[in-house]
Amino acid sequence: MTPVPETIEAELTLAQARERMFQDGIRHLPVVQNGSLVGILSQRDVAILEALPECDMGTCTVAQAMHAQPFTCGPNALVRA
Repeated sequence: MTPVPETIEAELTLAQARERMFQDGIRHLPVVQNGSLVGILSQRDVAILEALPECDMGTCTVAQAMHAQPFTCGPNALVRA
């Protein structure tokens, strides 16, 4: 677990998210809005949307592409398979 993960704001564009992922070598970004976790965006999500002709990477936002309400748990939670 990353103690202080890199995050991205929901209102940024997919082009900005793609650039940040590329520059920082990040495959998944927690999405925040007003300091609260609201979703997660993966490199795969961005690549799929980039291939769609109707998706303009410069205007589509992270909020439109993210997976909303990701499952979360505390650092001391017991996780079983």
